[in-house]
Amino acid sequence: MPIFIHIYNFKEANKFVEFVRRFPEVNFILAHLMGLENFVKKGKGLKNIYFDISTSYIINQRRIKKAMKHFGVDHVLLESDSPIGYDNLKNNIEKIQKMKISKLEKEMILG
Repeated sequence: MPIFIHIYNFKEANKFVEFVRRFPEVNFILAHLMGLENFVKKGKGLKNIYFDISTSYIINQRRIKKAMKHFGVDHVLLESDSPIGYDNLKNNIEKIQKMKISKLEKEMILG
């Protein structure tokens, strides 16, 4: 069972990178791509980190593609964690559908 977590600043993100590294048998889902840049810099090679792209108005296509590039499309997850924002889930689905990525990549994120 994966562990879903929210972090709020770079210091927490750095600590979380090391925490994820210490428990390779546990899958972690990082809410809202928070700390993505820390994972790109310090978490290369981690296979047990996944990225939630919920809250459509704070997650842009560039950051989604960055997560895909560094961790693989199979580590990018459409979720409905956040109730903030009108039609949040619908808007996020539309964002993925409009992205210039392959049909298979879209299906992997949306599925």
